[in-house]
Amino acid sequence: MDELERRQALAAFLRTRRTRLQPADVGLPARSRRRTPGLRREEVAELANIGVSWYTLLEQGHDVHPSRHVLQSLAQALRLTTAEEQHLFLLASQELPAKMIVEEAQVTPALQRVLDAHSSSSFSHWAALGCAHLESRSRSVISLSRAIPPSLAQRRLALFST
Repeated sequence: MDELERRQALAAFLRTRRTRLQPADVGLPARSRRRTPGLRREEVAELANIGVSWYTLLEQGHDVHPSRHVLQSLAQALRLTTAEEQHLFLLASQELPAKMIVEEAQVTPALQRVLDAHSSSSFSHWAALGCAHLESRSRSVISLSRAIPPSLAQRRLALFST
């Protein structure tokens, strides 16, 4: 994705998230005659505590570079889910905040079962090599298969952590 496409994708993402919210959803009083679906740009800017013209430039795909703080404020104002907030940061070419990386590194019980299943009999050669593991985006190991013997698991963790 080139720079122009990234900015256009970010603009479209912000517009769709803005239009799905109503003033009552964010605690704003209903105003008379709404010509636009969802929140107005002015309302989003007010909720995010940023300038209206700056938000407008961002939503129109202009070459502006929001800070992490601005992105977090927008995510809160637009009531984004964690996945949507991650997407917002990626579209804005910003590193994910530490809280998102920690959340990302959590392994659900269902995912652990899948990992363990891949280390069962038909995949035992992977377990012997110590390849049955999960990595986070930062390439740190977040889970090993329970089928890997503890001694081998410790060696694999030592290998991955260097």
